[in-house]
Amino acid sequence: MEYKTAASNETILIIDDQNSIRTSLRLYLEDYGYTVDTAENGKIGIEKFNKIKPDLVILDIRMPVMSGTEVLEILHIESPATPVIVISGTGLIKDCISALQNGAQDFIMKPLIDMSLFLHRVKKVLCTARIKREHKKYQINLENTLKQIQLDEETAKRIQLKLLPEENQNIHDFNLSFHFMPSRCLSGDFVDYVNVDENHIVFYSADVSGHGISSALVTVLLKGFMKMHFENYNHLKIDTILKPDQLLNALNRELLAENLEKHITLFYGVIDISKSLLKYGYAGQYPFPVIWEHGKCEFIKGKGFPIGLFPYAEYEVYEKKLSDNFRLSVFSDGIIDILEQQNNKDKIAFLKTLQSDELLNNFVNQLMRHEPFPDDVTILTITRGQDNG
Repeated sequence: MEYKTAASNETILIIDDQNSIRTSLRLYLEDYGYTVDTAENGKIGIEKFNKIKPDLVILDIRMPVMSGTEVLEILHIESPATPVIVISGTGLIKDCISALQNGAQDFIMKPLIDMSLFLHRVKKVLCTARIKREHKKYQINLENTLKQIQLDEETAKRIQLKLLPEENQNIHDFNLSFHFMPSRCLSGDFVDYVNVDENHIVFYSADVSGHGISSALVTVLLKGFMKMHFENYNHLKIDTILKPDQLLNALNRELLAENLEKHITLFYGVIDISKSLLKYGYAGQYPFPVIWEHGKCEFIKGKGFPIGLFPYAEYEVYEKKLSDNFRLSVFSDGIIDILEQQNNKDKIAFLKTLQSDELLNNFVNQLMRHEPFPDDVTILTITRGQDNG
């Protein structure tokens, strides 16, 4: 696995009492474009750390004057965001455990025989640290966004609309589009889709309980959560974003931990382009999404608790083989409230008639004449090989 690196902009500090180790590691890392400084003991190492503020510290655990353990404790308190790789020639498991407990990101035993493996681990630790910094910046921006949302609804509306994807987007041979109709200035509904890599498209439709600012706040948090997992995949190849069950489980834990007294119903899908396969997860979504293929219409069914209600909730992965010509629509439950049919059975049957862009757009245009809506309404549509006129 290759990790993206910005070697020319990154500085590494090597603290080791063996001159041969310091020199060989410095020369090796400099060959790969890193700026490297060295220190022969922990005391000098701390002084240099405070002066150059390196992006990574490579630290020997057993040294005179000041041990690596003491250095690690100081760094963990004064600069916990700086990653540390500990190296040791003792071979003692207790040294490894102690180092990791005190904040080290990795532990490598001497002698360093496989230098390519060493470089790989350096890149991985630096890449992880960069992702954490980016997440921190994004979190700060997110907190500022939430504060803006709480100030007034008009500002909040502009922010929320900016978080939505392009209304009509072609990704490979798929077309993704949506209709977004809030019942008020702000919406508890949210949709998104993203081309994760050359072989995967991720999409989801979410409905936060309630209305107004409090529900809009949760949609912003949801967008941040998804962005974090996209970045984890893009930079670290952590593929949670491609596994609906794992992602929904992680989102459930996240929302419960936030203690916002809100829950989310959600349909989460991953299209594997090479296999023409849809993998999806359910979190209380209603009504079921509708798919039209080969002149037939069926519901994509599943089960799962809403996100943020139950700590014991576990989510499943479902699969659906996709044809070369299909149309898939995901409706938020607000659509049930505005349909004119007398019962849910007839309302659901009506949704099955919206099998083209023309029919769907005509329906949406009719809906817009009856604003305001009693509930938020969102329709997410994905097509391939369709003549949607």
